[in-house]
Amino acid sequence: MSRKIVYRWNGRVISKAEYDKKPRLGTAKGGLLPCRQAITSGKPMKGTIGAAVHPDQVREFNELYRKHNIHGAHHNPDGTIEYQSRSSRRAVHKLRSLRDNDACYGDWPGKNG
Repeated sequence: MSRKIVYRWNGRVISKAEYDKKPRLGTAKGGLLPCRQAITSGKPMKGTIGAAVHPDQVREFNELYRKHNIHGAHHNPDGTIEYQSRSSRRAVHKLRSLRDNDACYGDWPGKNG
């Protein structure tokens, strides 16, 4: 007895060739950070727009991170955030109660509800 594999994308049946062309979550092709990819000071991770702050608040948030011993994260003058490690990313998200739907093992996904 053989089974026929049916490929679906957004509720629509598609061919295997179409399925293979679609981006995958957690891959560079899908545009998300793979869990195994290292974040280093030489190659910092840029945070999402949801973690950014207003440019007038940059100094305040950078001081907040230093006060809580979070050394691997800082906001750029335009308000965007850069992380130098996954642990600093986790600490910032936990401190600010940010939700992370793409959290990997050991990351702070945020509280539900």
